[in-house]
Amino acid sequence: MKIYNKTLLTICLLFVSIMFHGCATSNMTEEVRSEIPQNATTIQLQSEIPPDELYRNAYRMLRQQGFRFSETNEEMLDLSTEGTKVGNSQVDLRIDLFVESNNGNSVLTATAEYELTPGNWRPVAFKDSGTKYKLGFEELVLLMRKLENAEIAYIVDENRANRAFGIN
Repeated sequence: MKIYNKTLLTICLLFVSIMFHGCATSNMTEEVRSEIPQNATTIQLQSEIPPDELYRNAYRMLRQQGFRFSETNEEMLDLSTEGTKVGNSQVDLRIDLFVESNNGNSVLTATAEYELTPGNWRPVAFKDSGTKYKLGFEELVLLMRKLENAEIAYIVDENRANRAFGIN
């Protein structure tokens, strides 16, 4: 009887976990959602601050959000994070970003991956559904919007989007 109760409890907890995760949202507004094209996988943020300052701001912001870094290169202005649960949805994200100079301004380019299953990471992408790849992209957008910017563009990469959707 004891084993049966533990098994039943485990099944119930798993069910509740799945139901809760299936209902997760990113807190992104409909206005922001409407700006993002379907299958967007990359964010480009244009800023008027110097590239090294934008890089440091991005580093500090991610650190304040609880990210740890697997790679940083301040000279090349790029970084990669370890997986971290982010935002309201608590999707596990790994973020890669780099900053470049562009006519005296800066361009930050960011992509991310979500954890599909333990150790199995896939790109995030914006598509009309409540799945992890969409929630992950929304959380990435919300993070990047915390940085000082003049304009944000969303880039569609069909190959990357197909990998997010499990189409190789």
